[in-house]
Amino acid sequence: MRTKKIIKNYISLIGTTIGIILFSTFIENNHYRLEAKSYEKKIKTSKATTTIKRDRVKKRSKRKKTALPKRKVNNHTMLLQKKEPDETWLTIFVHGIISATPVLSIRTMRQIGKDQVKGTYYQKYVQNVRKDSFFCRNQPMQSLGLQKVDMSRKDAADGSPALAHIFEKQSQWLHKDKKINNYYYTFGWSGLLSYKKRYQDAIKLFKAVYKEVEQFNKRGIKPKVRIVGFSHGASVCINMAKVKRQEKLPCNFFVDEMILLGMPVQANTDYLTFDPLFKRIYNFYSKLDRVQVMDFSAPGKLLSNRLLRNSRKFPLPDSLVQVKFELLRKTTTKKRKDKKRTPRHSVSVRNSSPGHCEWWFFGWTNKFYRKNFGIKPLSLVSIIPTVIHGINETNLKGTKTKLVGNHIKVSVRPYDQIIVLRSKKDRKVAQFLTAQQLEQLKDIAKSFPFKKISDEQYHTKVQEKLNLAQKQFNSEQNKS
Repeated sequence: MRTKKIIKNYISLIGTTIGIILFSTFIENNHYRLEAKSYEKKIKTSKATTTIKRDRVKKRSKRKKTALPKRKVNNHTMLLQKKEPDETWLTIFVHGIISATPVLSIRTMRQIGKDQVKGTYYQKYVQNVRKDSFFCRNQPMQSLGLQKVDMSRKDAADGSPALAHIFEKQSQWLHKDKKINNYYYTFGWSGLLSYKKRYQDAIKLFKAVYKEVEQFNKRGIKPKVRIVGFSHGASVCINMAKVKRQEKLPCNFFVDEMILLGMPVQANTDYLTFDPLFKRIYNFYSKLDRVQVMDFSAPGKLLSNRLLRNSRKFPLPDSLVQVKFELLRKTTTKKRKDKKRTPRHSVSVRNSSPGHCEWWFFGWTNKFYRKNFGIKPLSLVSIIPTVIHGINETNLKGTKTKLVGNHIKVSVRPYDQIIVLRSKKDRKVAQFLTAQQLEQLKDIAKSFPFKKISDEQYHTKVQEKLNLAQKQFNSEQNKS
């Protein structure tokens, strides 16, 4: 009897637990259903409210818009906003030295080496030459100081308007999508082989750029600055960093592009490239430029260098690109049928890399410009915008060494319309000017009244300045 009761109680207990479990599951399922229904209601109500809101917005948009009161706007600022381009560039061309060859002697070399040229026969001669516009022909060179290039001058014998038009044409080709407003200038300096005088001229250049940029800032324009320096004119440009440090002048600009062409590199200018005043520096040199390494005015060294070099205190910055430049030309018009491009060491290819004069002067100068130069009658500076665009576009990583920093080799091949860029690890090809575009640039130069200067004309003018300098020097000597 007892066992029967225990079994009954156990069975009833199991039944009640099963019932409890079933009831609880039913309640839970019902709860989830209620939650799901409430969630669905929320979604439906949100959709309904959004549709109502959309209908209201549509009704409001159909209504007539009430004209808001006009704000008073200064017409001058509105005009500036419309006229202001995407980019504004100030491009400044800085010429090289006045040749010291006509007055060169042992005495003059000593004076130049010691940097004691003040009041000398050499200084008198250079001053007289610099004032005469005859010696400004065939190169971008105007009077002393910062001078704006008047591009409307079609009768200009100097090369300033011609080069400005050539730069402008390339800017239009290279930047079709951008609206760029370009202004062109020349900076005239003493042209003396004197480190002290170059520093004084750098002060004038720094102040002149500051004033010009200030004028643009007043108009609400922040221009970018590009400076193209040739020979020791490039040394004047580099000295701007020293001027900023030592003179402690106010500075409202950066030099976005500093282009150095055939600059005789001296030990006392290497460190200036480290200054943050220069955002990007391109140091171009050519193996056929023998004048670049013949500067004997470098303090503490017999001759100058082609490459800027690292030092412990001031390492060369990554923003500096040292470019070994090569220009090739073809002797015949025949092309090899098996290859699209002419090989570098083909029988029909010749090295036409620039000498010192060909960096800067147009083909009508009296000497040192070859008859078979690869881009005759253009100067090498004429195609610099296209070359720099090719360097930037390919983004070639230069061969970085401890001594000279970033170094690349650039080979311009007009006959194949390409620029070949090389480093130790990489090789890239960029587009050069087409044959038609190159002819257009040549036609621009030919449209100006350039005339070939004969040796007789040049020598008579030089002799005239030598005689005048001798008179001035003798008169000062008699007074003292």
